[in-house]
Amino acid sequence: MPKQSYEKILFLLTSLRGTTLVVPHSAADVDAVASAVSLAKLIKATPVLLDKPSAQARKVLAYAGVSLPVEKNLSFADNLVLVDFNSPQLAGGRKKELLDAKNVICIDHHSHSDKFEDAVLFIDESKCSCSEIILDLYK
Repeated sequence: MPKQSYEKILFLLTSLRGTTLVVPHSAADVDAVASAVSLAKLIKATPVLLDKPSAQARKVLAYAGVSLPVEKNLSFADNLVLVDFNSPQLAGGRKKELLDAKNVICIDHHSHSDKFEDAVLFIDESKCSCSEIILDLYK
């Protein structure tokens, strides 16, 4: 993906106003959790979980001394940035809540046919993980 595309999405992310939550998919794996934590730091947002992460992700978070809350209500957020996540099917039992969200940006390394309508999609299928996309945003 061209560097200009990364520059544009980074500009959009750093220009967000109001409350921004960075949210990985349901039952977040290590890639999703690492992406949420690192992107939230980059754009000065808050990383949260939809539900309990995978066992491996819990181990990584504990080892790193990072605590991510499970946010029971996302409706207060002005912006949701979904990482490793661009399909409502990955929302677990929270699909309707995410579909009703005001401003959604999806960053992923997978393309899905079932996407969030009206969301800004940033998909780079040349990457093996979402964490690689986030790393490139730091560069």
